[in-house]
Amino acid sequence: ADMPQSADSMARHLSNAYEFHHPMRGLKVELHHRLLFDPYLLPVPFAELLERAVPMRAGTSTVHGLGGHDLAIYLCCHAAEDAFFRLKWLADIARLVEGWSAAEFEELIVRARGVGAERQVTLSLVMLGRFGCAVAWPGGAETEAGLGRLANRATVAIRQPERGQERFRFADVPA
Repeated sequence: ADMPQSADSMARHLSNAYEFHHPMRGLKVELHHRLLFDPYLLPVPFAELLERAVPMRAGTSTVHGLGGHDLAIYLCCHAAEDAFFRLKWLADIARLVEGWSAAEFEELIVRARGVGAERQVTLSLVMLGRFGCAVAWPGGAETEAGLGRLANRATVAIRQPERGQERFRFADVPA
């Protein structure tokens, strides 16, 4: 939206990202100025995240981004805070954790617990299981039962049309 420059600081306070949508190609890009909507979730100092950041190619340059467990925790929190309304977010998590061992999932849960994100990560893993992704994590029937109601609500939310769309958008989810 066309917003006066004087409103920028308030908009940044009330939101964590701007979303840009290409009208012809349907491409969506989120530009974040903080990781999550809830500024108190993932209270990891930037210097710590930067220390563990991984380099990646972006066009003709290299940028640093979250990697490993930091990326997995972030993706789970991002998806959960929006009730998984874009299936692509679950697909991103599934691709990241594909082939992880039970020990890697245990480390993920330990790190998530340390930053107050265990519930979001566990719920994301339950949702992956509901969509048929085979993940070797230490959850089970007890975890599924404990998060069943939340997982049911998230599954209903996924079936709702995307904001501003008339129908579901599954085109951006890889097979």
